[in-house]
Amino acid sequence: MPGLTERDTKSLTLIQSLQRGLRLVEVVVDRGPMTARALSDAIGIGLPTTYHLLRTLVHEDYLVRLTDGLYSLGPQLQSAAEREKDASAVRVLREVMSELRDTTAATVVVAELEGQGAVLTHIANSRKGPRPDLWMGMNLPLHATALGKAVLGQLDVDGRDDALTPALEPFTFRTTVDPGRLRRELDASTVSTANEEYLYGVSCLAVPLTAAPAPAAMGLAFSSTLGARRRRELEQALIAAATGHAIELHGPEAA
Repeated sequence: MPGLTERDTKSLTLIQSLQRGLRLVEVVVDRGPMTARALSDAIGIGLPTTYHLLRTLVHEDYLVRLTDGLYSLGPQLQSAAEREKDASAVRVLREVMSELRDTTAATVVVAELEGQGAVLTHIANSRKGPRPDLWMGMNLPLHATALGKAVLGQLDVDGRDDALTPALEPFTFRTTVDPGRLRRELDASTVSTANEEYLYGVSCLAVPLTAAPAPAAMGLAFSSTLGARRRRELEQALIAAATGHAIELHGPEAA
C-alpha cells in the first residue's frame, strides 16, 4: 500500500488475521460446531486461510477440533461462557426474588440439596414483615422446613428413604417426625408447607425450582399469624415467580 512501511504492512496483516479469527469464533458461538469448509463459506475467506486461522485458534484453546472434524468452542471460551451464564442466572434470580419480596412483604429464600440437608444459597430479606434468623450457607433439615420438603420431594424413592431413615429431630412441638406422614404430605401437593415446624412464629411455603442442576426450591418465610386467605395469596405469588422464569442456579448470592 502506498506510503506504508513494511512494519505498517505487517501490522495491518496481523490485525486482519485477528479480525478474521474473531469472526470465526463468533460464527461458532452463534451457530454451534461447524466444519472448516462451512466456516470458510460463512465468513467468505479461502479454505487454506481458514485452516491456518483454525490451527492458531485451536493451539490457543479458543476452539477445539472434535473427532468428527467439527470445530467447537475451546476451554478458554467455554469457561468464560460458563461464568457469564452463571452471572446472568444469578442476576435473573435476584430480580425475581426482589420483586417477589416487595410484592409479598415476606422473606424470599432459595435452597439446594447438599448432603442430608438443604443449604440456603440465596436470601432476599423482607423490608416490612418478620426477618427470620436465616443466613447464607445455613443448613436446613429436609423434614422440618418447607424448603427442605420441596427439595426432598424431588428425590427418587431411594433418596427419600435415605433422608428419612435416621431418627428425625423435633425442632418444635409441631415438627413432623413420622416418615410415613411426611411421604404422604410430599405426595399430596407440589407446594410444601411448614407451620412453626422449625422456628416458632415462622411459617413458610416452598415450590421446586426444576431448572436447577441439583434439587432446589424457592420459598417464602412469613409470620405464623397470617390468615388462610393471605397465605393463599402468597402461595399464588410464589408459584407465579418460580414458574414464570427459567431460573438456573449456579452458586450462592445474596439478593
